[in-house]
Amino acid sequence: MDKDLQIKVCGKIMDLYCLFTRYWNESKGDDIFRVNSHYDAYQIMKHLDGEYAVCVFAGEHATKFLSIDIDIGDPVVVKKVIDTMEDMGIPRELIYVSYSGRKGYHVDIFFRNYVYNEYAKKFYWAMIERSGLDPRKVEFRPTSKQCIKLPLGIHQGTGNRCWFVDPVTLKPIEDFSYILEVQKIDMNYFTDLVKNLVNEHVRSIYNEITEARKKKISLPKVIHDYDSLVVTIPGTRHNLQKKVAARARMDGMDYDGVVQAQMDWYNNQDKSKIITPEDEVRVDAEELAAWAVKNVAIKHVADEPKECQHNSTIRITKQMISYILRAPKKSGQLVLFLLAIFCGKYGGEAKISIRTIAEYVGVSDGIVIRNINKMVDDGLLIRERTFSNFNKIVTLRSANVYKFPGAKKIYAPEKKYLNADYYDIHEWITKDNIHDVYLDTLVAICKPEYLKKYLTKPELRECERRLADGTEGAGVES
Repeated sequence: MDKDLQIKVCGKIMDLYCLFTRYWNESKGDDIFRVNSHYDAYQIMKHLDGEYAVCVFAGEHATKFLSIDIDIGDPVVVKKVIDTMEDMGIPRELIYVSYSGRKGYHVDIFFRNYVYNEYAKKFYWAMIERSGLDPRKVEFRPTSKQCIKLPLGIHQGTGNRCWFVDPVTLKPIEDFSYILEVQKIDMNYFTDLVKNLVNEHVRSIYNEITEARKKKISLPKVIHDYDSLVVTIPGTRHNLQKKVAARARMDGMDYDGVVQAQMDWYNNQDKSKIITPEDEVRVDAEELAAWAVKNVAIKHVADEPKECQHNSTIRITKQMISYILRAPKKSGQLVLFLLAIFCGKYGGEAKISIRTIAEYVGVSDGIVIRNINKMVDDGLLIRERTFSNFNKIVTLRSANVYKFPGAKKIYAPEKKYLNADYYDIHEWITKDNIHDVYLDTLVAICKPEYLKKYLTKPELRECERRLADGTEGAGVES
């Protein structure tokens, strides 16, 4: 390469790739050493000469380009990435591919101005979602912590020149001047494209949720067999296996069952499409089973109907009443009482949305949120926030999980204030009768003199009337 061309190529590389003035020196085989220095055209020339390889980073908040780092030397995967990016709105002629020097490829797009990292990452995850590729084999680069090697240098481990390649044939384009023709994407076009992709994704999820609620089924739809999850492209195995683990957990399987479901699924796949050894697949199965048991809800607690019939007796104890009465008066106590009902129904945990609580109690979502926040701050309630799984394009909240603290934290009323140790609820709980059932429970367990400091005057008079009429129900005498 003559001197004039080298200067032009160096300038083009700086324009396309270089944002942060720091570099990594890849000088001994595959080892990478960080050099605390600034880079400029001199270092880029050394990179082109093959003396060392320069790797670049994104900024903390923005980047000049997006690179898909493909670790698999499979033309099918490269074509899948390019086709998916084109389907998402990136012109094919603005997608560039270079050889990594060993077996993989870098698929790059360049921006006319800086693009926020958030948009670049959302585009990447949308591409992964659409293509079904494994994000561990098809990685997002660069970040502010993870670099990507510049093209046209020499791989220090193999001695291969990292040429740009033809996007269709993947044959190297052994011409340094090729980079001078590289074109950039308009920043506004790209950011608008990502916003539209996210909005489209949100709409599809919303429609799926709406349909599921109409049918009163959990999400994602439970599939007891996994015939629809088939590895057809190398690099997609892990993503599909994660779905198998999630669906197995939603079917109610424990840790061992989730592991076995994944291995049974793996044994039925075409092994020519899977490049991962079986022992590594089992390691993945164990990790995914642990993830599923921790994060994926069993299907029967997905979405609670507005009115639920209790198939078994719900027991409210004196310890639970001591928590409930210390909640904010009126709506706060009803909120905590409803959560106690759900905890009793589902083995100590209540997974229920704010909207459903508000409809039961008859107040706004904002009032429910304020009451729950105060009860959590006061130690009356434990809240575990949950989010939708699998999705990094857009974060969707799902219903939180609520639990009562240990009984020792707040002690039950003294014996002289008790009518009974507990009260069993046998009837349906609806938004129309929840207040009456709550007062019946209070009257059954506590005496009026204890309730005075916790109830409003109308509620106290209603409790006294129920006692006088003998409508308080039956518990176990203390």
